[in-house]
Amino acid sequence: MVDVKNINFKFPFNTDDMEFNYPIDYKSRTPQYKYPLRQGSCGSLALYWRGLLVSQFPLTKTKTFEYYESIGQAHFREHFEQGYSLKEQIDISKKFCEVLALRRYQKYRLRAEDHECFLQALFTLLKTKQIENDSFNGYLIMNPKKQSNRKKQ
Repeated sequence: MVDVKNINFKFPFNTDDMEFNYPIDYKSRTPQYKYPLRQGSCGSLALYWRGLLVSQFPLTKTKTFEYYESIGQAHFREHFEQGYSLKEQIDISKKFCEVLALRRYQKYRLRAEDHECFLQALFTLLKTKQIENDSFNGYLIMNPKKQSNRKKQ
């Protein structure tokens, strides 16, 4: 395994004392999402890691699923050009996804850059086939919410 501490990659917060890959009891946990769902005119793209909704992006006519997928693939190619090996990219992406899921699980506030980096890391893992897009890890494309035709009285 690659020693991640020797890579010139810095997380925006301290990860020295964090435990990774610790088991989470998902059956006893009831997810409480107090975060507003980001809804676009064409729906939304929800990103999951270990069964937890970590990030969500609005889908519009200009920002389609292909747009977000191209961001992840461009990030993947950019790291190859910078000299990162495939194994290093996979290890960094897994660690970043674990850290962000842990922060979301502990109800810490995430910045916009964290959401974009999570998108890039998740699409890197999907492209290298380290994870499958299923109900536990991956993405979910949701249609826009239907508007009711009732008039409020």
